[in-house]
Amino acid sequence: MTPEQIRTAPTFCVKSNIFRVRIAGYRQRPVRLRLLDGARDRSCFKAARQLWSPDGGQEHSMQFLKIGLALTTLAVAAPAFAETTVNVKLWDKSGDVNPDAKMGMGMPANMSMAMMKIQLDKKVVPAGKVTFDVTNTSKATVHEMIVVPVTDPKKTTLPYVPNENRVDEDAAGHLGEVSELDPGKAGSLTLDLKPGFYAVFCNIPDHFMNGMWATIKVQ
Repeated sequence: MTPEQIRTAPTFCVKSNIFRVRIAGYRQRPVRLRLLDGARDRSCFKAARQLWSPDGGQEHSMQFLKIGLALTTLAVAAPAFAETTVNVKLWDKSGDVNPDAKMGMGMPANMSMAMMKIQLDKKVVPAGKVTFDVTNTSKATVHEMIVVPVTDPKKTTLPYVPNENRVDEDAAGHLGEVSELDPGKAGSLTLDLKPGFYAVFCNIPDHFMNGMWATIKVQ
């Protein structure tokens, strides 16, 4: 393109997902292309400028229309919301538990001393479908993962049944679980999560109080 052609090429503005083309030096001839958000890409602007010809007349309008329709088709074909995957590791140092441990959620404890943990590769995820891919990395101990909603991850304590050494899952608002994975085994759980905070924990007796819990934020 010559410098003059570049100078007189269409200018663009985006408002309410509509591209308006203003043609310098000609009668106002707006070309309105209604595109989805996914189609608003700089490549559209670049392609439109490359196709511009001062003598194009009606031809250039058709070329812009083709670009818009092609990009809209691509945007419609793409999924609006992709599922999020959270990788979860169920970990223990030796498999041994301390029956007197007080490292449950919301309790004042030095969690760096925990002999058992749940490790998440994401602490914040978007609302919608969330898949937890869970692996028990222990060499000798069965673990599981349960998901419940919580109000405040720093203050909430989960309802506990002392004589059973476990969380009362129903009272806590049980949403789903990957139950009792043997050492080295894996499983998955998919939930449709709304914005808020959630706790994940192992409810094998004594494991929760030995530090086997974590929280995740959905936004």
